[in-house]
Amino acid sequence: QIDLSKIQPFDVKIGPDVSFITDLHCHLNQSEVIGLLGGKYDEDEKILYIQAAFPCKSTERSDNGFTDVEMEFDSQIAVGDAIRKHGLNVVGWYHSHPTFQPDPSVTDIENQSNYQNLFSGEDHPFVGLIVGTYGSK
Repeated sequence: QIDLSKIQPFDVKIGPDVSFITDLHCHLNQSEVIGLLGGKYDEDEKILYIQAAFPCKSTERSDNGFTDVEMEFDSQIAVGDAIRKHGLNVVGWYHSHPTFQPDPSVTDIENQSNYQNLFSGEDHPFVGLIVGTYGSK
């Protein structure tokens, strides 16, 4: 018997432009990159449509962003505004794991929680996407 409490309560559909932009952005650098995802949530159908990816600037890191990445605050605000000007909502974030498995790190989980709380007033699901680019070691 299926435990319904363990089933995700919504579907996610990702547009082809999102895959293209996130992959291109992630291949432009060998360190981690980061951005926001724009889209819409259909409450009746319970489907989150991710329609666009918006690259963001990252903060300066002591490890040059090779193992962790943080979104630069002013960039986050500007990109969030641009997403809304396109008639979309901020529905998620993405970042890359250029040379290691695209499994969430402790920092990734903390960032997901922080971003989810930041955008929680928008009454839709909020997702995180990790893009693996050059393979894992």
